[in-house]
Amino acid sequence: MAPPINQNIFDKSGPRFKAQQGQKIIWNHNEDENGSDCLDSNIDLQNIRYPDCPVRMPLYPLAGHFSGKSAIRSFFYSKSDVLNNLICCVFGSSAQQVLLGESGTATLVYWLEWLQLQNGGRLSVALPSFFCEETALAIRDQGSHIVLLELSEDLQLSHASIDFAIQHGCNVLIWPNYFGYRLRNQNILRKARENSILVVFDEAHTFPPAQPCSYELPQEITLFSFGVNKPLAGISGGGMYFPDPVMASQINNFIESKRRSRRSTFMAVTDDTKNVVYTRLRWISPQFASLIRPKHIASSVPHISDTPFPAMNHYHSEVAVARWRLRRETMPAHLEYVAVLQSEVLKLWSTFSVSMLSPTCDVPAMFTIRAPSKIRYSLSEALREQGIQTAWHFYPLHRLTSFQDCPREAMPVSDQLASEVLTLPCQWAHTMLKMTPLYLLPQFANIS
Repeated sequence: MAPPINQNIFDKSGPRFKAQQGQKIIWNHNEDENGSDCLDSNIDLQNIRYPDCPVRMPLYPLAGHFSGKSAIRSFFYSKSDVLNNLICCVFGSSAQQVLLGESGTATLVYWLEWLQLQNGGRLSVALPSFFCEETALAIRDQGSHIVLLELSEDLQLSHASIDFAIQHGCNVLIWPNYFGYRLRNQNILRKARENSILVVFDEAHTFPPAQPCSYELPQEITLFSFGVNKPLAGISGGGMYFPDPVMASQINNFIESKRRSRRSTFMAVTDDTKNVVYTRLRWISPQFASLIRPKHIASSVPHISDTPFPAMNHYHSEVAVARWRLRRETMPAHLEYVAVLQSEVLKLWSTFSVSMLSPTCDVPAMFTIRAPSKIRYSLSEALREQGIQTAWHFYPLHRLTSFQDCPREAMPVSDQLASEVLTLPCQWAHTMLKMTPLYLLPQFANIS
């Protein structure tokens, strides 16, 4: 079995941080304890390639202008109601069924903490091994027991995976959509529900759905995000939708009780002000902002702001509303650009056996391909040298030391995905800023 990756995401002197500076880990070709062949490939732990030369094509450009006046104004009144209305239209719900926080992970952790109390102090969460490690660490540090599931080739969960979750007594199943919206198998969902498993749709990669796509309603409990690398291309923030208004009300009350017990209003407002100032600096000068970045607490469990405002920072809410509108206006042109990019990539990289992921119902928020593992790194390096950022998402959790004690299925597909997925710069923000695929495509033909 391949050795796990030694990992500590908050200690910059730790081995994982050093690995992220460009080291690799070799996965040897042998068998794991389940008798399944491990993949023979090189995995670069630095999952975003930051060019040494000037970045001509960033993965996630900051689109549009949001004035300092708007930042100051956001302290006195908020467009949170506008954001809530937009979110409610997506789910066909009331504002009381939506919980906003500083991140999707923050709201998820609080919900799991509340659920754990309802469940007598123990909670088991099933999720794919091909999953966001920071969110998984937060779930683990919150106290939940994690069970790792395998994906199918079309990035879905199978009946066998649900059976595995049932076998291990899971109370919660987190089912992500990857890089775009795909319909989930209703028979598999029914099996989970019949066995008293609460299903959470992780739509961080799809929210909000782009027209003409819309979510298949009624939606399960849903996790969403407004992060810079998500469809909305915002600054920060996220939340959850709850189809059960009673559950939503109980969770809101639970969070409010935790807020009141933590800090004074003055300290809460002061910290929130610092957060807005830092966000503005990051917007104007990322390099300077990185020098004064606030120190993180020594825990991977995020916190919902305890200011006497809505849980999501006002400034972030206004940015999310602005981004929502900009994205909606840009989508018709962006749809055309994505079609051009897909056609040209398949044509120019045909000799490399590059392929697209399984089809989505929407315009993919991230343009992601599968490149054979033997050429993915060199492909990324060639683009990096030309000032073009690329990324691959997620280290399989079963390869990380923090999750070695988690029950898991055999993971051949997750290993394969981890070695082949490559994301190229193609957000709606690129289209709005006239960073069209035509700017990127001429570089492709010279890569070998």
